[in-house]
Amino acid sequence: MTPARSPEASQLVQRSLELSAAGRYLEARDAAAAAVAADPGSVAAQATLVEAMLAAGDRNEALGRAKALVESRPDEADAYYVLGRVYLAGLQAPRALEAFENAAALRPGDRETILALLAVHAQWPGHEDEVQSLVDALGPDAMEDPFVLHALASQATVSGDWDRAVTLYRAALERAPHSAPTHFNLAILLDARDEYDAARAELEAFIRDAQPGDHRLVTEARRRLEKLPP
Repeated sequence: MTPARSPEASQLVQRSLELSAAGRYLEARDAAAAAVAADPGSVAAQATLVEAMLAAGDRNEALGRAKALVESRPDEADAYYVLGRVYLAGLQAPRALEAFENAAALRPGDRETILALLAVHAQWPGHEDEVQSLVDALGPDAMEDPFVLHALASQATVSGDWDRAVTLYRAALERAPHSAPTHFNLAILLDARDEYDAARAELEAFIRDAQPGDHRLVTEARRRLEKLPP
């Protein structure tokens, strides 16, 4: 992400990122909002606020702000990237793909954008070539990245190769044990395979590690827990 221009805004952006990494999402949102107030023209501050809103569960506000950022700064890759992030969180994969492709065109080779494109393509059957091309673009260490492993597990799920999907999700969790989306997806697979105790453990882990923006999935996870056989 392009750094904020003013020292105050830059410090507040960094503070927001640190708070978010610590799971303090509402405070992260407030710090990002302060960064925008300190430097309203900073794309970095605006993009950080979008991400913080998304993590705090303010998806509609995040979408409105991301759209406004793209309209005001159509030459900035960060603007399209955060717009894609909001669309992806809202399960609008085609719109997310368009936004990420625009970001990639403005900043070729950017790792975060490649990972975002990978997350989208992995959701669709028949996109094996696109997925492999993106993994190759990440370099020889790609398979050590838990995000890559998660995406490949998603692709295996879509393709019906559940054994491979479970293996990849577990490999991802070895590298990122607090990844809520990975816990949730693995739980769904294990439940479908009648591995109820393992599914229960993954659902409980998801609820433990979920962000405020995951509240709908938390409700779904609790519903699934109640329905699991003893």
